[in-house]
Amino acid sequence: MKRHLFLPLLTYPDATSEFMISNAVALAHHMQATLTVCAVEITVPDVSNALSSLIIDVAKMARDAEALSRKRASVLTQRAVDEAKAASVDVSTREIRIEEPFLVEALAEASRSYDFVLLELAGVSRPIVEAVLFGSGRPLILYPRAPFGGRMDHVAIAWDGSRAAARAAHDALAFLERASRVC
Repeated sequence: MKRHLFLPLLTYPDATSEFMISNAVALAHHMQATLTVCAVEITVPDVSNALSSLIIDVAKMARDAEALSRKRASVLTQRAVDEAKAASVDVSTREIRIEEPFLVEALAEASRSYDFVLLELAGVSRPIVEAVLFGSGRPLILYPRAPFGGRMDHVAIAWDGSRAAARAAHDALAFLERASRVC
């Protein structure tokens, strides 16, 4: 059965790097897996009031943040599709449009449908990593914010004793068996 990799394309405040897209495509090609890229567009709740609008145009700042997120989502998705097709990797796209405060939970929930979740270490907030790691029940592969074409030689297991952790460790056996160091 073909494996399914999940790559959330974060767009705000920091965007997923082009390196991460290349790393994900390379892994999908190596594993002969399907890659799903998910553009994560944020919406910003309106928290302005009459007094704050006199000092700072919060509504405009929110619109600008949303526009930046939409633009990044489009650019990153197109790049991922182009790279995947060039590497003969099956790729599908999806989009999550969510209010910024609920992003963490939405990513953990979306990750549950895939065999592996791929995230970039730099630029990803700790709450996102923790939510996906402990809330998805899926193996998580963290990449550096740099090109990575090497062997995944060091594997760390985050263990909380839960059924989800046991399932994720089992699903990651392919990596665990090949690693020279498991922590």
